[in-house]
Amino acid sequence: MGNNSKIYIAGHKGMVGSALVRNLQSKGYNNLLTVPHSELDLLKQNDVQKFFEWFDNSLKKNLEEFKYVTRLINQSVFCKLIS
Repeated sequence: MGNNSKIYIAGHKGMVGSALVRNLQSKGYNNLLTVPHSELDLLKQNDVQKFFEWFDNSLKKNLEEFKYVTRLINQSVFCKLIS
């Protein structure tokens, strides 16, 4: 994955997501895509599907590499990780 790879980060305002954004930025990754909850509610399947269809089409048009980084850690998993 190169520094210009498109990277989508869900949960970028949370503890894990914001740390991930800072870490990637410190390593020179400059094509990070974050979408606030007010624009994309990840609990609404239809909205998420439309977003990723747009994202995929956008990438295909530009012929750019892409990566998805999503927050999959919920509170119970996080608690197990730190205990």
